[in-house]
Amino acid sequence: MQTKPGDGAGALFVVTTRRGGTSFARGDLNLSHGTGDDGANVEENRRRLLAALERILPGSNGVAGLRQRHTADVLHLDEGNRDAFLAREFEGDGMATALQNQWLSISIGDCLPVMIFDPQVPALAMAHAGWGGTASRIVEAAVARLVEDFGCLPGRMVAVLGPCVHVAAYEVDERVFDSFAQHWAPGEWERFVAERRGAHGHLDLNAANHYLLESSGLPRDNIVDFDLYTGQLPALFFSHRRDGLPGGRMLALGAIAPKR
Repeated sequence: MQTKPGDGAGALFVVTTRRGGTSFARGDLNLSHGTGDDGANVEENRRRLLAALERILPGSNGVAGLRQRHTADVLHLDEGNRDAFLAREFEGDGMATALQNQWLSISIGDCLPVMIFDPQVPALAMAHAGWGGTASRIVEAAVARLVEDFGCLPGRMVAVLGPCVHVAAYEVDERVFDSFAQHWAPGEWERFVAERRGAHGHLDLNAANHYLLESSGLPRDNIVDFDLYTGQLPALFFSHRRDGLPGGRMLALGAIAPKR
């Protein structure tokens, strides 16, 4: 997907699929070393991805990433720390930058990737919103980072939600409920848990993050959700809930593309 303001830079949003790789004797495009895959396969898959990204955004400055920990930590990426992000030296679950031609990546299996973009600055953030990040309100933290670091305005931001696990396949337990109760007001989060039976229920990541984005000031019409679900499309996406291990991981990527 590409978004463009009237006369400034645009944003690119890319989600890889499991197709077109070398992994698991099935030709899967697994992009993570932590999945039981052969390391040589992962490196070849990453080489293929970089070649494809170069065609999408020629002259880009590589793929920045994080060691994800299901937190609400959103880090600022700039020229001074770019190399550390490229080497994935930092822990966290979100990145924000005003650098153009720089891919920001989120590793996903079932968790929700969210890109947030203010076209007027321009500045962009990527967030990894699994149950942990959603419970600790990471997309709110990403919006706040864009506001505080770059002077962005929520009312002109655009958010894009990538593929994630469907609520029907995402059963969670009391540990998740306890985490939500620490960060959300009573009665605020329970609406996003379906079929609750005591200490178990089904979490709706999409709906919860829609709510958080609107609560942060984004207009509803500025939130784009492709309604794609990892577990329901086995030929297209990996899904940890569906497949377990060994299984692959995809990347969701966002970048600011200069006007051409």
